[in-house]
Amino acid sequence: MENTPKPGTRIELDPNTIIVPEGRLVGRQDQHIDDLADSLGKLGQISPIGVYFNEKGEPVLVYGRHRTEACRQLGRKVTADVLDPSRGQVHMRALEAAENLTRMQLTATQRAEHVKAVLAAHTAELGRDVLDPAQRRWGDREEVTRKIQQATKSSRSTARNLAETASLSEGVLQAVRACPALDSSTFLQTLTQLPSDEARYKRIAAEQRALAGPSRRRAIDPADAARMAAGILQQALTPDERVSLVGLLASTTAKHLAAALSGGGGDE
Repeated sequence: MENTPKPGTRIELDPNTIIVPEGRLVGRQDQHIDDLADSLGKLGQISPIGVYFNEKGEPVLVYGRHRTEACRQLGRKVTADVLDPSRGQVHMRALEAAENLTRMQLTATQRAEHVKAVLAAHTAELGRDVLDPAQRRWGDREEVTRKIQQATKSSRSTARNLAETASLSEGVLQAVRACPALDSSTFLQTLTQLPSDEARYKRIAAEQRALAGPSRRRAIDPADAARMAAGILQQALTPDERVSLVGLLASTTAKHLAAALSGGGGDE
């Protein structure tokens, strides 16, 4: 259409006109919308959302659903970057995944699925599956690591681990997600060491039975526990309070913090 904004431009849109397609990588989170609305009301919109225009000239959301909903809640226009629809849906999915990987708190299986989406775009560009050992070529491993680093802003070692967990099948990831206590990066890494999906399903079932046992308690991965605590604190504290807490934690120990928290005394 003649009046459709061109890819590469930045525009303002009425959030009520934006189409949100089905099958998003992460579902709507109302608490996150409320927090963003509070932030946008004070600071304004810092990062634009991404949209493309369909054949009818309608804006279709690629990334930034929660920012869109927050602007709708505030009754204000949302700033958007116009993307090129000719790149295809796999590329759009990769953009959504990369945005979520750096902006949202994700479970281990969610991160694996987001990395899958990023690598699917790379696979489409190459015309072969870079996660399939039979199709992998010289240099693919390093290129995959770079792609994941760019998307996640992570270290090389973390990117390599994410590439391994992203190689797990959708069925295995779904089976792990069905038992939240197993949804950790450590357990996914354990599954990647097994020779087949059959062996992975057996290990998942065995872990589920152990969790259901009356005398067994699962050890929590310290990194996952830290991410869980960080997610809670990010919701509860203001930016200034978070800065103060980071400074405090840098000068004390987790052992003392745990002892103080378990000492309690607050309202239940």
